[in-house]
Amino acid sequence: MTEWNLDDIRISEILLQVNTTFREVNMDLESEDWEEKRAIRKRKNQISQGLDPDAEDAKERKRKEKEKKKSIKERMKLIKESKEVYDVQTEESEEESESEISESIKKSKSTEKLKPTKKSKPMKKFLSVNRSKSKRLKSST
Repeated sequence: MTEWNLDDIRISEILLQVNTTFREVNMDLESEDWEEKRAIRKRKNQISQGLDPDAEDAKERKRKEKEKKKSIKERMKLIKESKEVYDVQTEESEEESESEISESIKKSKSTEKLKPTKKSKPMKKFLSVNRSKSKRLKSST
């Protein structure tokens, strides 16, 4: 393959022209009201078929409203079902936690009678003993 010697400035000018015309065309298309044209075309087709466009629009609005209500009703049903499932799960977990708490209280009461009361040793002393043991273990290895 051979490399072509092209003028970069000329290429950038051409690309600039292409990009600007592309943007202008997009702006022109956006300014046109496509929905309005679609509605006009739909009305013309209904008239040519012998239908009343206003009556057909009313039927369409009613149909859309029914669909919307139906979808809302279905969503509400799903939400209600999910809440019921969640409530059942939370009730079960609450019952389990309550039974666990009551069992732990019973155990603690029964073991409290067996435990002798002692004063606790200070933590610093405990930590220093462990450190000295760990130092001895490290030095022996």
